[in-house]
Parts: sequence; structure tokens; C-alpha cells
Amino acid sequence: MKINPLIPVGSKIKVEKSKIKNELPRKLLDDLPKMIKAKVIDYKMTDGMGIGYVLMTENNLKIWIFQTELNDQTIREYRIENSNEYNNIKNN
Repeated sequence: MKINPLIPVGSKIKVEKSKIKNELPRKLLDDLPKMIKAKVIDYKMTDGMGIGYVLMTENNLKIWIFQTELNDQTIREYRIENSNEYNNIKNN
């Protein structure tokens, strides 16, 4: 099984607000810009098989995201592969 690399803690990344799928409070979501610039401060186990990123935004908001919510530039820069292997294993 191929494992995707993790973006190192301390890295500065970008996230597109429109890609955020997890349940953030409405007020918090409203306070975020369209393109979120943030620093990776930790990792978060998402479902027992995946790992998300805990971020501190430029305006000091702490959020966490799934790897699929990273913007395209960040995905290319860190050579992240969006893999559906877990979903295929789960569904079989």
C-alpha cells in the first residue's frame, strides 16, 4: 500500500475555503478569507485511516482540514497524491 507523504509541521500552506467540507462553525467560516494562508501546527487522525492537518491561519484562527481540502498549488508543491485506496478497500 502506498502512503502519501505528510506536509511537515511548520510549513506554510494555502487552503481554498470553498474546498472545506468539515463542519466549521458559521462564524469561523465567515472570518476566513477565500484563500486561507496557514501554518501546519499538528496532525489529526481523521477516521482511523487518514490524517488531517491542524492549521493556524494568518488571523490566528485554529482550524483543521482534510488533505483533500488543500489547494492545487500546495498539492503540487508537496507532491501529495489524492488517493481513494482507503475508500476502495472499505467498499470491497
